[in-house]
Amino acid sequence: MNKKLLVAAITGVVLAGAAQAQSNVTLYGIVDAGVQSANSPNGNVGRLQSGLQNGSRWGLRGTEDLGDGLKANFNLESGFTTDTGASAQGGLLFGRRATVGLQGGFGSVQLGRRDSPLADTLYAVDPNGVGSALGFNDILTQAGRGYTRRINNQIRYETPDFSGFKAQALYAFGESNTVSGTAKSVNDVVGLSASYANGPLYLGYAYQSSKDPAVTTLGVTTGTTSNKFNTIAGSYDLSVVKFSGFYLTNKKDVAPLVPVPTDQRIYSLGASVPFGANLIAVQYGKVKDKVSTLYRPTGPADARMWGVNYQYSLSKRTNLYAGYTNIRNDNFTSAVGGFTAYSDGLFDTTSNSTLSNHISAKSDAWIVGVRHMF
Repeated sequence: MNKKLLVAAITGVVLAGAAQAQSNVTLYGIVDAGVQSANSPNGNVGRLQSGLQNGSRWGLRGTEDLGDGLKANFNLESGFTTDTGASAQGGLLFGRRATVGLQGGFGSVQLGRRDSPLADTLYAVDPNGVGSALGFNDILTQAGRGYTRRINNQIRYETPDFSGFKAQALYAFGESNTVSGTAKSVNDVVGLSASYANGPLYLGYAYQSSKDPAVTTLGVTTGTTSNKFNTIAGSYDLSVVKFSGFYLTNKKDVAPLVPVPTDQRIYSLGASVPFGANLIAVQYGKVKDKVSTLYRPTGPADARMWGVNYQYSLSKRTNLYAGYTNIRNDNFTSAVGGFTAYSDGLFDTTSNSTLSNHISAKSDAWIVGVRHMF
């Protein structure tokens, strides 16, 4: 028993010393859970679900003052599912974010894993919030081929705030090697963004590109292909209502024997209306497939969604929410010549994955839940 007390005492002293060594360390998080009723051609389901408004997580962030305006910083953030207690993001310990860096008059430099500048720009104008089941994030993840929200191995620079103007640049190592002729740049990611925020106005632009590894089709290995995203986004807050939206292009270069290229136009329009402790948000989004009928003989693989969300704040940190979302996929699957059928389309509300084997599939869901932030 005495040994246990001694270990506990030593641990407490070590932790206390570590906390004092930091200028500031903050524990924060979100616990979110709700009931979802979803319908699609894959079936109907009612369930308790985690993170319907925002993904549940806990995190630590802190800074250390190094003098002369220079500070060290870190941010560790771990996702989990409230309904089961399991780790999210594929079981990663800090799957949402793990960064360390320096900041000062020059801006900031961070190393590690976190959201991309493209994702930050899109979330800034999502009326339903980051990671909401009613927002456009899940849809873009499924429909925007080549889109990755969180990027590993990144070096990221952010400028200081110049009267509302900011810019970010990202380079992430794919960590490929040259074995079997694989290019070193495969899986590397380049990201750029610029934004202006002043009073009620927000404007943003973001670019992201990445290289996919070579593909073997019918025994023949193709060259690498590139995914390129460009987006413009904006919002304007009139106090009684806030309007927001974005327009995004998604293109993928075609290498020989690659079955289907990517050429998408994706846009979203939304509005949020606060009144007292209440907030109502509505959103409409569409994916427009511009690929030639040579690749899609059944027609373009378009998709659209709309949703409405209601939030009631019980306090500054706790709120109730309810909402509805409806998704429609056109020409969800299409065969391409003699190749394997190519799946395309949006989110399936019943299985948290893309629908399969359904042409013009429809999916909708109701949610009711509670979110607490700390």
